[in-house]
Amino acid sequence: MPAPVYATLGNADRDESQEAIDLNIVDSSGKHVDLGGGQAEPGDGSITAAKLAASAVETEKIKDAAVTEAKIADAAVTGEKIADGAVTDDKIAAGTINADKLAPGVIPTAATTSVTGLVKQAAHVADPAGEAPTKAEFIALRDALVAAGQMAAA
Repeated sequence: MPAPVYATLGNADRDESQEAIDLNIVDSSGKHVDLGGGQAEPGDGSITAAKLAASAVETEKIKDAAVTEAKIADAAVTGEKIADGAVTDDKIAAGTINADKLAPGVIPTAATTSVTGLVKQAAHVADPAGEAPTKAEFIALRDALVAAGQMAAA
């Protein structure tokens, strides 16, 4: 219990018959109000956002796991705030990363004579008319393979 506050009624300097009385002042919630310059403990729910000074709530005053998704504004987390290696496979939605976002060589986009890569299907080339392909049929096959990227151009 806080130290008692004494008050006199009337003028104690002139009337020696006055007695000091024990006076305990409380707020509407029953909490002691310190008139001696100290601070009374605020009542539950009595501190509102309007009563908090700017930057009054420091990191160590926030409980662990207290900041939830609902308390984070849209677009509030920037790339600079994401730790290296923090975005893992299970956090990336399927179909959301395209080849432009990958490092060169991760997924080859074109085949060369020295590097395998993704190639499209070659156009259909008709079967040879006889037992052996003619020069024109051979050239048609070669051109289809070159156009599909499966064979290097001359």
